[in-house]
Amino acid sequence: MADCPMQKVGNGARKLYGPRALLVVGFPPDEQDAMLGLAEGLSEGEAEPLPVVFATDGDRRAKLGSLVTRAGGTGQGQGSGLRRAVIVSGIAEAELHLLMAVYRRLDLPRPMWATLTPTSEGWTLERLLDELAAEDDAVRH
Repeated sequence: MADCPMQKVGNGARKLYGPRALLVVGFPPDEQDAMLGLAEGLSEGEAEPLPVVFATDGDRRAKLGSLVTRAGGTGQGQGSGLRRAVIVSGIAEAELHLLMAVYRRLDLPRPMWATLTPTSEGWTLERLLDELAAEDDAVRH
């Protein structure tokens, strides 16, 4: 990503940057419950639940830092024409690996994955999605 080189995520207890949250983008309402179930599974044994925020088309120009601080359930039930992505914040590295592994078993379309960073928290959702799409295209070709 521009200004924010990719870094390998470990598999330990180290927490990723930002408040504990899962920002779900581009998932239709009928698939949103699956993401809530994933978050519930990750929250077992945790002091605080993993809030799931669903980005809507109106959030294109919203800053990532503000999106991940919204109340869990915000945007739920609303469709979105945005590209499919999952942005994680504040969870342990091992939780991210578990989240991705369980997601693969759901047989849902492949999303782009990202973690919130000090750089990206000031970006708009649209900018992050553009950066992720460019990275995804470069890796696939």
